[in-house]
Amino acid sequence: MRLVSVVVSEPWSFVDEQGSNIFRATVRATDGEALLLLLSGQHYVATPRGGEAFSLIPVTDEQSREAPPWGRDRWRGQPAALLAALRDL
Repeated sequence: MRLVSVVVSEPWSFVDEQGSNIFRATVRATDGEALLLLLSGQHYVATPRGGEAFSLIPVTDEQSREAPPWGRDRWRGQPAALLAALRDL
């Protein structure tokens, strides 16, 4: 599986048991430029914002098992939970 480095820029207070702001995520699937990530036990759809910047929108485990784009009708238009830069490891 492909691993990426996720550097969270907003909110700066995003913390889990591993620490804060810099995480490793597993790319579970892709759909064009969108990525389904598993980050700290939570699934996120990462959609590009330009360059290395992505919006990370949380999706449920059920949505993550759906065909791409992983329940877009339910998350489209929602504010991004996180803004982050993604880089391959």
